[in-house]
Amino acid sequence: MITDVLNSITQFVTSASLWLQVPLVMLVALPLAAVFAGLLLRAVDGTAHAWTRFWAQTGASGSAEDSDSPGTGK
Repeated sequence: MITDVLNSITQFVTSASLWLQVPLVMLVALPLAAVFAGLLLRAVDGTAHAWTRFWAQTGASGSAEDSDSPGTGK
């Protein structure tokens, strides 16, 4: 049932002229890409937030000035 519907849509788009195909694909592809980009952005922001909170709780500043490692000039 769903396969038949998708096949008919695919056949319609494939047999349509290029002037109809491009706007139809853009009407579908752009919103899907925008949704995917928003989800990806939220995932990256959430990971960065969690990472920042983790390092803030451990007390690590990440600054080279606070470190006594070789090569820092201390």
